[in-house]
Amino acid sequence: MRRISLFFALAVLLVGIPVQAQKKNRPIIQPPPGIRPAGVLIQGDTGEGYMSFDLRSGAFTCNLCEYGYVMKGTGTVKIDGYNVYFSAVADDYSVFASANLFDHQAKCVVEVFAIPGSPVDIQPVTEYLVDSDMLNSKPDCSVAPTK
Repeated sequence: MRRISLFFALAVLLVGIPVQAQKKNRPIIQPPPGIRPAGVLIQGDTGEGYMSFDLRSGAFTCNLCEYGYVMKGTGTVKIDGYNVYFSAVADDYSVFASANLFDHQAKCVVEVFAIPGSPVDIQPVTEYLVDSDMLNSKPDCSVAPTK
């Protein structure tokens, strides 16, 4: 009788250990939540304009201060580590931007083929926005950012 009970105890032990090992009852270590910016603001170093876009929805606003053109819409956002890429193409304009959120540097190219919402034809305009320090950028056309 003693041998049979010892045999059953050993069988339960041998069957129970692999079952317990497969359970995921270990504590899950989660990294602390980091600060994720909701949007990116790119202002040209020389004050020629600014462009902002939302990382989640892709909604953007682009203002070319020199010409007075304001474009709003939705584009595509791709995130690759600290690098963020944005693109929006429409019949009247195309906007492409890339930003490095670690170095706080960004570049943006805006091409305007027609004034949004206006029947007047214009010469196509290409504007390059280079932001060497995104920390001092403001959505403002009055002055260029200072270093």
